[in-house]
Amino acid sequence: MNIDAYLDDGKYGIYTYLLEQKKNGRIRHLGFSAHGSVEVMKRFLDAYGKDMEFCQIQLNYVDYEFQNAKGKIELLNSYGIPVWVMEPLRGGKLAKLPKETAEKLRRMRPDETIPAWAFRFLQSLPEVTVTLSGMSDLEQLKENIGVLSEPAPFSEQEMDVLLDAARDMIGNTLPCTACRYCTSHCPKGLDIPHLISLYNEHCFTGAAFLRRWRSWRCLRKSSRLRVWAAEAVRRSARSRSRSPRRWRIFRRSYPGGIEAQKLKLEAEGHVVISRGRKNIRYFVKDYETVLFEI
Repeated sequence: MNIDAYLDDGKYGIYTYLLEQKKNGRIRHLGFSAHGSVEVMKRFLDAYGKDMEFCQIQLNYVDYEFQNAKGKIELLNSYGIPVWVMEPLRGGKLAKLPKETAEKLRRMRPDETIPAWAFRFLQSLPEVTVTLSGMSDLEQLKENIGVLSEPAPFSEQEMDVLLDAARDMIGNTLPCTACRYCTSHCPKGLDIPHLISLYNEHCFTGAAFLRRWRSWRCLRKSSRLRVWAAEAVRRSARSRSRSPRRWRIFRRSYPGGIEAQKLKLEAEGHVVISRGRKNIRYFVKDYETVLFEI
């Protein structure tokens, strides 16, 4: 559901229902979680902010500016609402930093681990009252407890260095949490988060993953198959004129196996052809008509 549905209490009754459950004692503290922009959050708070006791947002030293978490904190502070944090390590990406960045941070705090910098950043924000962090094993749990048991907020200089490092990490990428809320409203059925992740990968690596391959992404509207097709593998080894005009995409790991994938593609109007006698391979004919270059 999007913000419009939540605000239409007359039709959906979400807000009224939650208040009733709190009145009956089934909800002790009523709050909300938000992936939306500052503008979307303000619409919600203007309507229901007086009854909200906390808000959970994605907050870490990369998203502080990248997804304008700073603006969200300021908005929540104006309503007197405490901040709960999700994705403090951004899905684990801030647990291991580029070598140069890690060395820069270690020079300032030699005894601090790289993941600890993410938690120290949150300790430097007085609005943060709860931090939710996913942990894979007991050692990570012990490490997090050890870090959070001793508050050690950053100095102004340390904060500036950390945010400068975050800006360098961001580069020309686009913000996306991969929440997939946008995909249900896309008229073309595109896998928008994946397309953005490809673009961001392109920016992070400086196009290194495209230098040796000319690749396209095909996103089927109904089956949502995500398939790589390399039309020219190496320019020096095979010219464009000799490139195969067939699209080999079948994978045994596809749910239901190769046969299910073949039937799905044929149902979508593709012409599937086979090659070989013993080791049969399947291809999609004239794949160029359903590809677009990224």
